[in-house]
Amino acid sequence: MKVLNEVQMLDLLRLQDCCESFEEIELKLNWETLKTRNEEDGLDFYHYEEDQLVGFLGVYHFGEEYEVCGMVHPDYRGRGIFSMLFNEALKTIPEGYPLLINAPRTSQSAQKWIETCKCDYSFSEYQMKWIPQILSPEPSKVMLRKAIVVDAEFLMHVDAECFGFQHPDMDTFSQSTFESADSYTYIIEENQESIGKIQVIRMNDYSYIYGFAILPEYQGQGFGRSALLQTIQVEKEIGNEIFIEVALQNRNALHLYEQCGFVSYQIQDYYEYR
Repeated sequence: MKVLNEVQMLDLLRLQDCCESFEEIELKLNWETLKTRNEEDGLDFYHYEEDQLVGFLGVYHFGEEYEVCGMVHPDYRGRGIFSMLFNEALKTIPEGYPLLINAPRTSQSAQKWIETCKCDYSFSEYQMKWIPQILSPEPSKVMLRKAIVVDAEFLMHVDAECFGFQHPDMDTFSQSTFESADSYTYIIEENQESIGKIQVIRMNDYSYIYGFAILPEYQGQGFGRSALLQTIQVEKEIGNEIFIEVALQNRNALHLYEQCGFVSYQIQDYYEYR
């Protein structure tokens, strides 16, 4: 087991394109995480046959839980490759930590494997794309400012309050948050009071909004809508296509995104491994 190098990254892109085209799906491989792996992480598992990458599985550590997502080349399915990679990955996950398996809902191969796995349905995540349109001007209820290192404690507090994420330590969190050239984190302020955050990853001609949260005591007052519209306007002016994800449990957030011009194009199901 080795961390992916540049050649393997290219192989992984080819495999992803093949698998997505075959089933008309989109896989959630968390490329921003893959590109910033430390060598000692050892969380990428792959299988080659005759110098061709035919199987891959990535393990992702978010707060107090782990997620896995992977794929096998259509011509090599039914040979136990994914199960082999999954069993290898299980050895890296500390006992007692929740493990979520990510599977695109419309992937027949993923759903077939899930049926054989000891897991229970947990929740679904809608992947949404913004449809270009003219944004009606609205009074800004909040201001956005770029986060700096001294904001790390507040950002970790928001993750804990809104997502249940407990980051292991501030140094690791700061490194992943502030040292990526393609990732931008903004503090959402109302009357100079920090009330939430919103993050953007820019890759090629795409902008991915994530980590968007308003502290519970400030929700339901239009602050989230104002922050989201401001973010959309910035990315729109750059000329990027804009994407966002929302968990099924949060129907209010789903409705907010639809009001702001987002439409669902893919659903990712999550299963908790027993």
